[in-house]
Amino acid sequence: MDHVEDKILKALEKANHDLTITEIVKETGITRNTVAKYLLVLEGKGRVVETRRIGHARLYRIAKKE
Repeated sequence: MDHVEDKILKALEKANHDLTITEIVKETGITRNTVAKYLLVLEGKGRVVETRRIGHARLYRIAKKE
């Protein structure tokens, strides 16, 4: 697994709630554009899901395993 993907997944696993891109950036130290790009990749792989939108902010969490 990619190092960036791993850091994003760990940040989401550690959180008790869904996170915005900004919160993931603060937790990981990865740039906003990179986080947004990798969230799309992880969403495509079924590893994370977008849970809701508040204004322009998108919130994400780890996808539940079936």
